[in-house]
Amino acid sequence: MGNSVLKMPTLEIQTGDLTTTDGRSRARLTDDGRGIEVSSTTASGAVLVFRVGGDAGQVTLEVPEGDLKLSAPQGRVVLEGQEVSIEAKGDLIQKARKLRTSIAESWQVQAKSIAASADDVTWSADVWRLNANWLRQHVGNALLMVDNTLEERAKRVLVRASSLYRVLSGRTSMRSKDNTSIDGKRVLLG
Repeated sequence: MGNSVLKMPTLEIQTGDLTTTDGRSRARLTDDGRGIEVSSTTASGAVLVFRVGGDAGQVTLEVPEGDLKLSAPQGRVVLEGQEVSIEAKGDLIQKARKLRTSIAESWQVQAKSIAASADDVTWSADVWRLNANWLRQHVGNALLMVDNTLEERAKRVLVRASSLYRVLSGRTSMRSKDNTSIDGKRVLLG
C-alpha cells in the first residue's frame, strides 16, 4: 500500500480588515514588505498582535497592553529552542509546587544580592568551593561531621568561647615553632 498525499489548495488572504458579523471583534492583516502582521481586537478592547518577518525567521506574539497568558490546564507549556531567553524589565516571578532544574553542563548566576529562605536545605556535590572576601555564619547550634581529615589553614586563628572550651580526642598533639603559653587563674595538668 502506497503513501497517501493530501493536496491542499493555496489559501489567499488579501490584506485589510476582517470584522465579525456583529461588528464587535475585528482583525487586521497588513504587509509592509518586511513582514506580515495580524492584529486582533476583541469586543472588550484587548489587542493581540502576531508578527512574522522583520529579522530572518522571527515570529513575534505581542499584547501591547495587559497580560499575555499561555495556558494548558490539562497539559504542559513547553518552550523549546536552541537558546531560550527570558527578559524582564521588572521582577521575574516563578511559582510552582516543585521546581526542578536539569542542567547538562554548568549553572551560572550573577546578581548583586541573593537571599534564600527555606525550612530545609540540602546540597550534594563531589567538590564544594566557596570564595569570598568575608564569610559570616550565624547559627543556633552547629555540627560538622568529617569522615577523614579536617584541616584549617590561616595566618592567625582566634577562638572565643564565653563559658566553656573543651577538646576531646584519643590523642592530642600541639607543637609550636616559638613559645607556647597557657595562662589562667589555675592551670591543672593530669
